[in-house]
Amino acid sequence: MFKVYEMMGNFSKEVAMFESEVEASDYIYEQCMDKCDVYPTDDLFEEQMENQMSYFSIEDDGRELISHDDLIEQYDNMLDDCYPEMFNMCASIILERADPIQYKCGLNDYYDSICDSYYCEEME
Repeated sequence: MFKVYEMMGNFSKEVAMFESEVEASDYIYEQCMDKCDVYPTDDLFEEQMENQMSYFSIEDDGRELISHDDLIEQYDNMLDDCYPEMFNMCASIILERADPIQYKCGLNDYYDSICDSYYCEEME
């Protein structure tokens, strides 16, 4: 994931996240275009764009995007690998049906344990 930061005085603020550096660059370009007060045909346009773009930076945090469905599938697989079947049912199904709140808490804990490597927008 690529984080976009905007400089605000002595501080930087995370303003967006993208899967690719190209998407992050496009976002910065659009933000700068909105802030320029001259037309692209004007001689001052490039100077203003460079000035505006200097307030932004892109950082690759090294995490891979994972969908919510894939996260749930990984969590269910982990539960099923750790605990044996009972009554011909997988542990993940038993936990989800018997105690849905504990299932969701466990999913949150599981995501916290892998969030250094993966990013799931619905869990943030």
